[in-house]
Amino acid sequence: MLIAIVLALIIIVATVWGLIKLVKWIALRINSTLHENSQRTIEVSFPNPEKVNDFRFYEYIEEEVPYKLEPIYAEMKKKGLNIKPEFKRAIASKIRNGTFKNPLNFKEYFGTNFDFIGINFLRGTDDLFSTFQIELCFIQYGKLASIKTYDFMPPDEIFENRLFQENVELLGYRKEWIEDNYFKDIWHIFDLRDFLNSNLLILWDDGVETLKKVLDKNQITDYNISTIKIREVAQANHLPDSIDSLLNHFHSDLTIENDELSMIVCELAMEFTMNGIDLENYVKTMNSNNN
Repeated sequence: MLIAIVLALIIIVATVWGLIKLVKWIALRINSTLHENSQRTIEVSFPNPEKVNDFRFYEYIEEEVPYKLEPIYAEMKKKGLNIKPEFKRAIASKIRNGTFKNPLNFKEYFGTNFDFIGINFLRGTDDLFSTFQIELCFIQYGKLASIKTYDFMPPDEIFENRLFQENVELLGYRKEWIEDNYFKDIWHIFDLRDFLNSNLLILWDDGVETLKKVLDKNQITDYNISTIKIREVAQANHLPDSIDSLLNHFHSDLTIENDELSMIVCELAMEFTMNGIDLENYVKTMNSNNN
């Protein structure tokens, strides 16, 4: 009887010990996976301080939250990246104070002339009038200069629509972020008039129609812009006419899931040019008079 009890205790202890080891192994695997995922996220989430322009790096510091910036800064140093002293001071200031203001002015730094500007819109419903955000990708000297986004109110009847508000929340936006932001103010205050009137605009497809509706609905009367539809260029040259297929065709590293569409259309425009397609043949002019 005693022997049976001892054997039973040994089995129980062995089982418990085995479970403890199993739990520890699982915990280690989870931690390892989380660490690897964290590393992957960090690697793709910050602009390289050795390659990007000063404006864009300062802009990144201004917009990134401190609790993310601190480990990212550590990762930059771990990788041995050459970080300018002024960048280090800016990062330290953001981590210490929680805020940082980009010392550079966009228009003063870049001017108003760009190779082209990629544009994408965010809508709350299928209605083109439900557009509430414009995203602009500025390309200068063949390189990404900056990406800017501006939120603005759609017409009141759409803004107050329940479906619109629900969809906006699903997209990660709050009603108050959009409310009282008017496109007409953005057009003038943030110099969209100068940028859009002075440069070739690259859009995917119905983005051109969306832009026209946004301008006219907000009573913008001083626009005269040149646009290119990327999908139209692809179709005219017997290329795939979906974004994913075009990116695969050109072996691009960009994806719809991970990259801004405004940047994707710019990359596709550059790919067209490098493959001998003359974009000038597809330019169309749009102004406040040709309604």
